Amino acid sequence: MASNVTKSKVDQLWQEALVEFRKLTNKDLGEIPKISPDDLRRLIEARAKQNDTEENKRRAKAKDTGLKILACINKLGEVAVQGVSTVFGAADICFKGISLLLDVPKRIREFHEVIDKIFIEIAPVLSQFKIYGRSEQFQAMDEDLLIAIHHVMISLVTICAKAINIEHGGKWQKFKAYASRALCDDEELNEELEKFQMLVKGQQNVQGTVVLESVLETKMHIATIMKSTNDISSDLKGIKDRAQKKEAESSKQTLLTKIKNSLGIDPKDPDTSKATYEDFIKKKAPGTGTWFKPMPDYESWADMKASAQGTNSFLLLTGGPGFGKSFSMASIIDDLGQQTTKPTITTQAHRSLISFYFFPARSGRAGDVQYPVEMALKCIAVQLAEQDEAYAKSIGDIEQLKDAKPSKLWEALRLGSPMARTTHFILLDALDNLSRPEQEELLKLFHTIPKNNTNEASLRVLATGQSSVFEDLQTVEALSLREIQADHSTMEPEFQHYIRHRLQAPTMLPGPDLEGKREGIEKKIMHSECSFQTIQATLGAVEGYIASSKSDEELDKLLEDSTRDTSVLLVDTIEKLQNALDMGQIGWVNELLIWVLFGEESMAISQLEAAFFLRGKALPIQGLENFINSRLKKLITTGPQGLAPTEENLAKVVTKPRELSQGGPDNKTISLEIKINNANISTVQRFLWDLTKFSTLDSFSFKADDAAAQVAQSRGIIRVNKTDASLAIVETFFELLKDDPNGKSESIQKYLVDYLADHLRTLRTAEGDDKLTASEAGSIGKRIFELFDYPDAAMKKHWELFRRSQLFICEENMEEYWEWIQMDATLALLSGKERDHIGDLKKDPHWERKLLKPTMRMVAKMWLRDREQEVYWVLDWLNSFLSRIKKEDRRAAAKSLKSSAAAAPGATVAPLKSPETTVSNTNTPDSSTAADTPDRSGSPSPSVASSTEDDDGSPFKVEVADAASWCQEILELKDEELDALWFERLGQSYKDTWPSSYKDAIEQFRKAEQISGSIPSWQTLVGLSHVLLASSSANIEEARAVHDRAMNLYKDSTLVTAEKKVSQLRELAWWYDNYKQPQKALELLEEALLLAPEDPDIKYDMVGQLLKLEREDRARELVAKTVESKEEGKGANKGLTALGSFVRSIAKSTSWSRSDVFFWRVISIIEATGNFDALVGALNTNISVAETDDEEEQLHAVLITFKGLMHMHKAQPEDIQQVLECCKQAREAARQRLKDTHWMLERIIGKTTLLTDSFHFNQATGRGRLPGITTLATEDHLAAIKTSVAEYEKLPRNNYYERRLSISKCYLASYYCQKSPPELEESRKVFASDMVRVTNLLSDGDKYNDTDSLLQLSAILLHTGDVQNALACMQLVAPDVTSLDGHVYEILIRLMCPEGGQPAEGTPAHQVLTWATTGGVNLVFMRTEICNKIEKMIEELSDQRGRRPSVSTTKTEDAAATGDDQTDKPADEGAVVGERQEEEDAVTLRQLRTVKRALQLYQETFCGACIGYGKRTWNFDNDFYACKYCYDMFACGPCLEKLKKADPSKPQALCSPGHDWVRLPKWNVDSWVEGFESKVRVPQVDEKTGEFVEGKEVVSFGEWLKGVLKPWGVGEDKLKWDVERIEGEESDTEEDEDEDEGDEEKEKEKSEGEVVGEKSDGKMNGEKVTVETMAIEKVTVERVTVEEVTDQVEPQQAVAA
Repeated sequence: MASNVTKSKVDQLWQEALVEFRKLTNKDLGEIPKISPDDLRRLIEARAKQNDTEENKRRAKAKDTGLKILACINKLGEVAVQGVSTVFGAADICFKGISLLLDVPKRIREFHEVIDKIFIEIAPVLSQFKIYGRSEQFQAMDEDLLIAIHHVMISLVTICAKAINIEHGGKWQKFKAYASRALCDDEELNEELEKFQMLVKGQQNVQGTVVLESVLETKMHIATIMKSTNDISSDLKGIKDRAQKKEAESSKQTLLTKIKNSLGIDPKDPDTSKATYEDFIKKKAPGTGTWFKPMPDYESWADMKASAQGTNSFLLLTGGPGFGKSFSMASIIDDLGQQTTKPTITTQAHRSLISFYFFPARSGRAGDVQYPVEMALKCIAVQLAEQDEAYAKSIGDIEQLKDAKPSKLWEALRLGSPMARTTHFILLDALDNLSRPEQEELLKLFHTIPKNNTNEASLRVLATGQSSVFEDLQTVEALSLREIQADHSTMEPEFQHYIRHRLQAPTMLPGPDLEGKREGIEKKIMHSECSFQTIQATLGAVEGYIASSKSDEELDKLLEDSTRDTSVLLVDTIEKLQNALDMGQIGWVNELLIWVLFGEESMAISQLEAAFFLRGKALPIQGLENFINSRLKKLITTGPQGLAPTEENLAKVVTKPRELSQGGPDNKTISLEIKINNANISTVQRFLWDLTKFSTLDSFSFKADDAAAQVAQSRGIIRVNKTDASLAIVETFFELLKDDPNGKSESIQKYLVDYLADHLRTLRTAEGDDKLTASEAGSIGKRIFELFDYPDAAMKKHWELFRRSQLFICEENMEEYWEWIQMDATLALLSGKERDHIGDLKKDPHWERKLLKPTMRMVAKMWLRDREQEVYWVLDWLNSFLSRIKKEDRRAAAKSLKSSAAAAPGATVAPLKSPETTVSNTNTPDSSTAADTPDRSGSPSPSVASSTEDDDGSPFKVEVADAASWCQEILELKDEELDALWFERLGQSYKDTWPSSYKDAIEQFRKAEQISGSIPSWQTLVGLSHVLLASSSANIEEARAVHDRAMNLYKDSTLVTAEKKVSQLRELAWWYDNYKQPQKALELLEEALLLAPEDPDIKYDMVGQLLKLEREDRARELVAKTVESKEEGKGANKGLTALGSFVRSIAKSTSWSRSDVFFWRVISIIEATGNFDALVGALNTNISVAETDDEEEQLHAVLITFKGLMHMHKAQPEDIQQVLECCKQAREAARQRLKDTHWMLERIIGKTTLLTDSFHFNQATGRGRLPGITTLATEDHLAAIKTSVAEYEKLPRNNYYERRLSISKCYLASYYCQKSPPELEESRKVFASDMVRVTNLLSDGDKYNDTDSLLQLSAILLHTGDVQNALACMQLVAPDVTSLDGHVYEILIRLMCPEGGQPAEGTPAHQVLTWATTGGVNLVFMRTEICNKIEKMIEELSDQRGRRPSVSTTKTEDAAATGDDQTDKPADEGAVVGERQEEEDAVTLRQLRTVKRALQLYQETFCGACIGYGKRTWNFDNDFYACKYCYDMFACGPCLEKLKKADPSKPQALCSPGHDWVRLPKWNVDSWVEGFESKVRVPQVDEKTGEFVEGKEVVSFGEWLKGVLKPWGVGEDKLKWDVERIEGEESDTEEDEDEDEGDEEKEKEKSEGEVVGEKSDGKMNGEKVTVETMAIEKVTVERVTVEEVTDQVEPQQAVAA
């Protein structure tokens, strides 16, 4: 704001101006009423409405200039007022002056001409003041500039006054005669106009001076802004997200979970070694971890160059204990990781996968990994699967390997057989921690590894341990074995770096003046026998001595002692700690040591806090973690794996005998006998009085003999005992059960349940003084018996805890509980009836079943007689228990018959009743496990589920019907006593378990409905509705009727909450939309909205459905109500309005891949209703809330991206910078909150890149350019895209980036293609390396990555101008057969019977056809069940073929038996029948495998612009269109038509009206089958329309690809086709393993005898070529040069006539 002097000066200027105006016009402007700009605008426009046509043109121009003058005065007035709060309104005075000027009679025509010319003269001058249109940016104006502006406005008022004076002051008659000749013949007016122009020039000079000063003052700010702009521009990178396969968001995690379940490991097991590695790297001192790099053996082993591909190598890292082998391995992992992140052509073509495992030290606790070799192999497989999706998919369908031996795991998991062009790095640390048999078992796996592979795949193994571990391995000649040693000589530099780093710490001896002292200490520590372990212990003690200001002599003595025995350091540390802590603090230490030293697994801080809570211990004020880190860091370390002792011998130092620690109630007591002789009565009385006083009042408070004893008594002693520790943990378990569930103890609960039996075993086996007393043991045994005999008292109350731990009742644990129950000490505390019951159990061989009978009766009730618990977990418990019984019964049967062949192969649980319903396998992924352990030594790890497989490996599966019959038996219920709830829960079990059995679920729900009569339960009706819809579209009307009945019956019932009703309505709406009835889906959503009008999720569904049905008016109405709503919704507790909650629901959408299109439409609707500011506020509030909200970790980045979309929608010049900034912030937020493997991180990078790079592409090409939005030139936009390309190349090369192209590259290549003429060579350069990578992926032998590779190849061709071949490539990816509705039958018939006809009735093929096509079956949900049935058929048929003797064998045996020569005799009838059966079985197997493969296709191409459920897809009904410039951008016909009609000068939700599109013709049966079989039909150009139409010629994939690669610099002279005969369909599924060896040899000889490299008409010997069998090898890049292409063709399937 201006100063008071300036204000006074301005007031004086205006005062003088008003006086001058009055003098010239005799009018006082202060007395004239105020006139508004609108009034003056109307007055100017009225002047233009003249009837004289000759003046129309002049008046129109004068009106426009007058309005411009008005606008300029208005803005100048605003600036003047902001700068100086003067008493005069500058703009108001000007308006009054102009109004008087215009207030002349219309008849004075000539004077109006003068006015018009004055306007025309003044307007161009005032136009220079347009800059002040942004008056809000001129809050702090220069005072000289303000005064100049006021001078200009005063001059304008004076011009008006002198012009008025012409008419009113007597000069008009004179002026009139010359008005037509000159504008300013009046001298005064002329002078004032000149003065006006001079003032404006003066103001401009002042303005220029101020601007120059501002520029100079803000030079640094401008530089900063420019740097920020460059940073933002350089951050434009990423990838595009496209419509994924169904459930693609979680496909990777689902696959990994499936693998972990198949391996039988806890999801957290693979993370243990990762945490160990990260902890080592975190603690790494500068200068360490590099000693191995210069060694030639290491360099050769770690070589990732192309020349090393295909070479296997084994590296040993040996050394004594404490020499940093584990730390060195962590450094090697880090070094390999840095090499693999370098994006080179070689690494793109060749993949290096790094996996590792740190074998933990054995502690002798139950928490030790029971089978470490198996665990290591399983964790390594999971790590490989996490890095490479192709590998993950290759092992995704493995059998249950939970109890597999190492050799089986090694083979099944393909650890030693990498895929083509892949290297497996396997690093195994601390083999010393394995037993000798385990070491031999592990090392035996590497004996048969060849030195070289032919497919450029290699295996690199590193193992650490002492040299003696590898003695046998070093004798294996086949191995390429190398060794590096970690000893004192090689590790000395590492030791020195570490010691110097520690000694220079602030708490040690920092600074140059202490260099000599540090060197002295270093020399004493670096003795000949030092290791990392001794160095760390010594340095810890040195730090303590320095902190306590010990003398140099004491420090020297410490260093001398430490060279002899490191335990001296530990004892010294404990003594110092005892002296420094008070009694309460020592109590905390002892409590911590109980869990840290004697817990069966490493504890986390949260677990210890929960244990303190249950034990009634107070926590330190500063928190437990801070207390440990600040006071106990020399005893206890905290790390990612939990708390651990710093020294291995800590337990030995602090453990004391039990009688010196806690003791028990039966401790020894002092007995005293008093004899009184020769004393009188008074003496005796005095003695007894003093004795009573000392015993009751003073409590014999003896005085310590010395000060040291007083200190010891007051401070306490750090000491623990293993028995007391286990007793404390067991008591904590019972303390947990005594009270109701409490969240404060949650983190320790699972440990207490999982390891109860282990601590009981420790107590039971304690000996000597550590042994429990009888009363202690009896108390424990009594409570264990009560736990099982009265489970409702504790177990049911804590069911949420017990349901997660089936191991609680595993066989080994039950035996431990039984030992305690039958103890004499326990029996002494029980009642007579209870003792008799235990006596009966002792006599029964099945005592366990009877002991668990009350518990399992409780579980049975929870399953089928109660709705409180979920059926999944209860049934899981039953499966675990019943499968163990089934296994025991099978073993008993086998033993009694003394022959496994005579034993019933499927002995059922007795006494089980035969099921009334169709039995189907409904086991969950985990439910196939039972609580039984394989016959191997050692105690089980609680993290590994017990086996449910017999010795032969066949799994035990308990059907739902069998389990129900068993429950009916144990609950003693007759058939007529089974109520509706029973069948309702059975129906729920069939529905919710995996895989679901909808047929059985429908049957059970119908029974429940029938028994219920007129009022079935809500659960029955909604469950029946769901399974009807899931099973078939033919049931939709019946399902709706069942739903309506449920809603009507429970309309006003309090038994069913509104939330449950809303959930049911939304689910039903989804089904209707899925079955292509969107209007009915909308009706259901309307009904849900009436029940919960403020539910943002319903509004989200509603608006999407309305937009899909093109009912935008209703959508606008709903959004407007949401904006205006003041009601509290779901987000009210987070401070969100109804609109804010609505926006949050959109951002949380699981289909966020297209929710940005939906949000764009919402922005348009809100903008149309005039509530844009409300949306801005809602978004900003959401962003602030999400920043600290851990509920949805990806939400923060998503909302910032939405903000960028909002700014792009506004598309003002100032918004573009906001768009770029939002995209940058969103990526940063995603990287901070999400892991590198999180699927949403990939999407956010893709969305933000698409948002920025599409803008730059459109501006650079003019195809969708936004006019006037930016001053950047074409070269600037192109540079921004190139920067984004470079940034993309820096991203880690994980699985996701192997499946995607760079969005930026697509725009860059398209930029060159769309130029005139097209620069195709430059376009191909952009994708040179990608073409190599994709071509290699198509030839790597991995069938799982072919679909993604073909999609990438088609995109490369499309964006480099080869549209014709791009279309051909797109048609190689057949769409999901389950989405093709009525065409499934035709497709399956063609696949199974390519020569025509149909499968014979009753054959397996006909049965499969019936399953897949009968009665509108919902293949989307039923395909898994059908594929499982097909797989079962394949297994049974394969088993039959395996058991059937071969014809040649039969003939030979017959000849041998009879002695006949069979050479010239015709084959007998049985042999002919056998041969025919073999042929039929082979055909059937191929049919089944083909159908299974077809049903497992998940690829669908979605329309990117469709909104709501049921987006249109490219299928048999819809033509589709692909954008030639945007990556992975597809649209259906209706959406593309809307896009083309949109305003090209405005931004769109996706793509642009100015882009070119290519039509993709709808699929038909022929094109689908050709695509499925990888036959290429190249489209042709229609000469009339210029569009591509279906081609006439079908060629092999290899021949087509050969032509595609030619423009990329590949000539025929550089191609070498190597064709091999292979099994056609078997390349895509499992091979026929039942062919005899003779047939294999014949086939091999036949293959070797064929001509290599000859092709005719795209075929080789009349055989078709598939993508899965095509191989392209040794593809390298100059620009792009393919040296060798190998095309493997598959033979025509043998089909029986």
